Amino acid sequence: MGFFDRYLTLWVFLYILIDIWLGHLTPGAFQAVGAIEVAQINLPVAVLIWPVIIPMLLKIDLKALKGVTEP
Repeated sequence: MGFFDRYLTLWVFLYILIDIWLGHLTPGAFQAVGAIEVAQINLPVAVLIWPVIIPMLLKIDLKALKGVTEP
């Protein structure tokens, strides 16, 4: 297990704390981003969740892609 994977809970906790801190510093900016919706779906969340979910759904081994074109 890699360094990032091993401490994933810590990274998530730190990002949450940073987001809370930034939200207190610039509440208008966070409210503006949070208000971007289409059909009651928050677009920033909808866009940013895909880079996390797609590799898990597809279970792509990016290192193995290098050998795809070889016979």
